[in-house]
Amino acid sequence: MSSGRLDASKLVLQIIGKSPEVDRAVIEEASRLLNDEKVDPRVAKYVRLPAPLVQQGLRVARRRFAGLEGVLDVHWGLRERAGAFHGQPCIVVTVSRKLSRSTLAAAERIPRSIGLEMEGYQRRVPIDVQPVSEPGELHAGDARPGNYGRVLRPDGGQVGALVEVGGQIHLLTAGHVVGAEGLRGRAQALTGKEFDVGVGQKVVVDERGDVGRMGPLTPEAADYLGSLAPKKVRDPVLGDQGTTFQLLLHREPLPVPALVKSPIRSALFRWQGEDVEMQGLCGLEKVTRAGDSGAPVLDAKKERIVGFVIGTYGRETVIMPGRRAISVAT
Repeated sequence: MSSGRLDASKLVLQIIGKSPEVDRAVIEEASRLLNDEKVDPRVAKYVRLPAPLVQQGLRVARRRFAGLEGVLDVHWGLRERAGAFHGQPCIVVTVSRKLSRSTLAAAERIPRSIGLEMEGYQRRVPIDVQPVSEPGELHAGDARPGNYGRVLRPDGGQVGALVEVGGQIHLLTAGHVVGAEGLRGRAQALTGKEFDVGVGQKVVVDERGDVGRMGPLTPEAADYLGSLAPKKVRDPVLGDQGTTFQLLLHREPLPVPALVKSPIRSALFRWQGEDVEMQGLCGLEKVTRAGDSGAPVLDAKKERIVGFVIGTYGRETVIMPGRRAISVAT
């Protein structure tokens, strides 16, 4: 790392350390000098790339990598290390299997970053190659959407989806609805019948988003709370902007349409007395209210799950991307 980049990194850390109200403009200027591949992890979550640069980077990345064998998707997300997502935004190339670079031909290797020029600045946009699943883990390819069921917790929400973990059926909803690992919960089906849905197995409310898992469920509970047919799962992409997603809300008899306003955005939520900034979410026109958290969201044709409702932020309903939610929760 050059001295200029090191000084910039130190500058950002000094700003963060001296003031609780971080001067974002100064951080943006300092981050221009940072090498995004080796950015200090304490600084990474403050480094933001302008939306036009992100869009340009995604266009270039899709043109270069989408046709490579094994590449499933190219989208904007968070860097992953040792199975955990970190705060550094980047281009994510999802692959069916991650191979060693030494086994690939030069034309098949995906670089760790791509260089772009914007407003006279040379910027490097980081790239992270992530497999859909590792051996022994649930493949986030299919899930049964929740069948308008409600989770009966103090912070009530909806049944988002049913997934299989270790040969048993578990329920997915928003993490703040589950509350905490080990807490027992109940859910109410569309018919009004109530079921024990086990205990909180996992609760995630951090920069990755807001998702939780409860279980295991009995076969009867699964039949009542989940749709009969599983659906493929994907994450929202920039190309979804201006299209319409369909929300399955327990208080409405038919799917509720919502225009996609911000396919990839961040949002700030309050959780257990702390502010949590979540990255890589998707913003829709505001159609939700209290009690809708966890609700499944389908694409325009209602063929795939694209996300799960987290809550509202400003004038938008915010959802967590579907594939990421299932991968994180399982």
